[in-house]
Amino acid sequence: ERLQGEGARVRVCSDSEKIAVCGDEAWIGSANATAAFGESDIPDWGVRTADGAIVAAAKARLESQWSAARELRV
Repeated sequence: ERLQGEGARVRVCSDSEKIAVCGDEAWIGSANATAAFGESDIPDWGVRTADGAIVAAAKARLESQWSAARELRV
């Protein structure tokens, strides 16, 4: 709600994937970086890449999730 209040477009889905894409790079991280994962001794991890195939796959996944998600109603 706070991000939306600042002007961000926010949509909601049931997944807790951690993917970010900016320009020609992508970041993919562990799903235990969320409260939905609960408590665990497993360390968080993340990887940043400029590999074109991985970036394209991350973009496609984000676009698929975005179109299937619902708008956040405040």
